[in-house]
Order: sequence, then structure tokens, then C-alpha cells
Amino acid sequence: MGKTVIAEESVSDYVSSLFGTQTWRTGLILGQMGTQKYHVVHLTRTPEQTNSEGSEEDAAPSKVKPSSPDKIDESWFIEHARQVSRMLVGGLDIIGIFIFGPPDMLSKAQTKVRQLLYSLYKATYLRFSAFFDPEDLVHTRVILQICSKTKKVTCRTLDMSDNKSTAQPAEYKYQSFLSRWNTLDTKISLDYKFNVPVKMEKADLNTKIMEGLQSYLQDISSSVCTINGQLPPDDQLLVPSDKQTKSSQLGSCMTVDVYLNKPFLKESKKPKESKSCGVIQVVGSFHCTACLNQKITNREAIQAIKYDIIRSVISRCEVLCDDIVDAQEDNSPESSIENIWTCPRRVFVPLGKTPVRFCDYVFQDETMQDSLDRISELLDMNPREDEVQSLETMTTNQNLEEIKEHLQSRQEMERDSSEEQSDSSTKTSSVSARILGVVLGLATAVIATGVAFIWGEQAS
Repeated sequence: MGKTVIAEESVSDYVSSLFGTQTWRTGLILGQMGTQKYHVVHLTRTPEQTNSEGSEEDAAPSKVKPSSPDKIDESWFIEHARQVSRMLVGGLDIIGIFIFGPPDMLSKAQTKVRQLLYSLYKATYLRFSAFFDPEDLVHTRVILQICSKTKKVTCRTLDMSDNKSTAQPAEYKYQSFLSRWNTLDTKISLDYKFNVPVKMEKADLNTKIMEGLQSYLQDISSSVCTINGQLPPDDQLLVPSDKQTKSSQLGSCMTVDVYLNKPFLKESKKPKESKSCGVIQVVGSFHCTACLNQKITNREAIQAIKYDIIRSVISRCEVLCDDIVDAQEDNSPESSIENIWTCPRRVFVPLGKTPVRFCDYVFQDETMQDSLDRISELLDMNPREDEVQSLETMTTNQNLEEIKEHLQSRQEMERDSSEEQSDSSTKTSSVSARILGVVLGLATAVIATGVAFIWGEQAS
């Protein structure tokens, strides 16, 4: 049985805008995946590649567009997909690729599109989905071909888990459904510290952080969640059918509380000795959200909000580490408690007048216009500044001073404690007692004997 792909009616307007204005165009399909039904909420075209070899006299780098879709630079296409993936909330994914052009180009580009789809799937889905039960994952992706000559739209699906799979025809239709979608919101407080092993001393900062956060992200994946204070049955609809009425045209907004499994509840392990080169601490709080269709179950809804938490933590740390590398250039960070880095705060923008939102990560030294420009380029949409919603507060200078004092005090206490205690469940031999840094801003701080990151407002 073939899949059904349902696109929001506004997507039809986007498709219509391509005719007569473009020779050919490729881009990403953003939406929600299900076992049999896929919902398309937005299409975003691939930005034209920047020519870095342009003249030094040029005020801005020139744009370069390949002569045909089969000549697309794969690394450029995938980098766009990676950045778009960071801007998605729970429940939304890059579910496929669209290609617009004349019949000969569409035919010639089929192999290239298949190749791009596999690369996109690996780069944007597998890295986050690794924290979840394989049975809950959806591996089929969508290819949408739009003929510029006949205006025919052809939809096919491809199973990414099978390299030898063939494209299957899918039913494609337009409906108006987004106004009835539901929203889940949660706020996560985080104070997490981990050792950086000696073997990773020469690894880059992002690798150190991601390796250290694996346990925390696994805890998020296995956490217990309540919806509006209740622990609902997994297989029950998020909004039971008896509460859905034909006259109701608006979705619901619900609150999720996340309860992590505590270490003392886990099976005790034998003591082990490890050598570390530092410690990383993450401190703060951050906001997560998910947008879901009205037929979603409680289990699927909770998986979506967990997915957003994990993707947001990873994305935010990646953005921060990229910024740190750019700022430091070739200079290594000082081994000092002064290395406190503030993570960018997350802001949200609506998709038109629907409950669906996209997001961006904004640093303290950036303006809201910088964020809007990014959203325009990467998501192919133009929200107004007054539509931007910020639910996370920036870290202030006072916060930074308090965190420095807190970390220094904690170091002294831990140093005194380690001298008094010879036995512990995990013995750590520290090669270096230096502070790698402090990161503030998931409303957060990350790292200590290692580094600290702060994202936004600090948890009390």
C-alpha cells in the first residue's frame, strides 16, 4: 500500500510561484512523518552557492547556480539541510526533497536526487534518532517532482534503510490542516558535569562536549513525561476523538514536565578508575516545543518533545563551538576560569498564522535583524520582527560574576573533599586541574575542571 502525502494549501501557492520565474529549482520538504501519512508544512529552496573565489573588489560574494540539478554541489546542499534541521521544532523533520524543472532535467537528475536524499537522511536524521527505539523511527522519505512544462506534480517515496529500494508512487494532495495542530511546551533545567578523558585531550571542543553529554541525552530519551500534569496512556490520542468537534478549528497548547531517572535508581556498577584532562559543566534552563497533527498519540507526542530537547541541545552546542572557533582563530583558549561562554538563546517564528513554529539561535552580539536575515535565507520565508517570540533570557554580566564565584567555590570544596576521601565509586586521576571553560546559555552553563557553558537564564 502506497503512502499518502498531504500538503498544506499554502504549499500550493509556493509551487505556483515557481512557474514562469525559474528554469529549475531544488529544495527541502519540511513536515511531519507518519507510518502511512506524511504532512508537508513548508518548502524551502536551496540557496544559490556563494562563489568564494570572486574578486576582492566585490563588496559581496557572487552567487553561482549550476547549469542543471544533476550538477548540484552535494556538500553545499547538505550543509543547507543541516542548518535547516537546527531550525525545526519537535514533530518536524526534513522529510524529503523537491525538484522543479523541465521533463529532460527531471529525468536526468533522478540519480542525483536519490544520492542527495540518502546523504540528507544520514546527516540530519540518524544523528538525532540514535537516542530512540529503532521501532519508533520512520525511514521513508519523499521525492516531489514538479514539471515546469506540464505543471504536473509527481510524488514518490524511498526507503532510506534499504540501499537497493526502488521509488514507490505516493498519493499527493492539498488540504488545510495546520490550524488544528496541537502544541507541546516544556522548560528544562540543567546542571550537568562530566570528566573529559585524557584520550580526548586533543579533540575539538564540540567533540568533547558531545561525548560528555551522551549520558544526559540518553537520560532524556528514557525519561518519564507528563502532559498537563497527567501520565496518559501511550496508545491514546493526544486529543481524544470524543473531545474533537467539527466546530473546533484551533489546536490545543499543552505543558509537558520531564522527569529524569535519578542515578540512585540505576543498577550500581563496580568502581572504575579513569584519567581525565578536565571537567565540563553545563548549567542553565532552556525552552523546547513540538507541533503535532491532531491524530498523534501520546507516545508519539512525548517522543516529539524529547526529540526537540535532544536536537536543541546538540544544535546549540554546535553553533556555540563554531562561534568559539571563529572568534579564537588560531589562538588556543586560556586555561582559566575566565573562559565562560554564553550559548545563544532560542527564538521562535510562526509559519504564517498557524501554530507551527520554526526557530533560530541568537547570540548576545547579534541583532534580531541578523536572525531574520538567516531565517529568510535558510527557510525561504519572511517573518516580521514583531512576530519573533523569545522565551529564553540572555545571561547578564551579574549572572556571569555569580557563576564565576560559584565555580571557584565549588572547585575549592571539591579539592578539599578529594583530599579527605581516598575511596570513591569512580576514582579520577586529573592530568590537569585547569578549567577548560564555562558556557552559559541554554539559559546555560557548560563545564568545570573543563569548561562551562551557559544557555540563558540560570536555574535557581
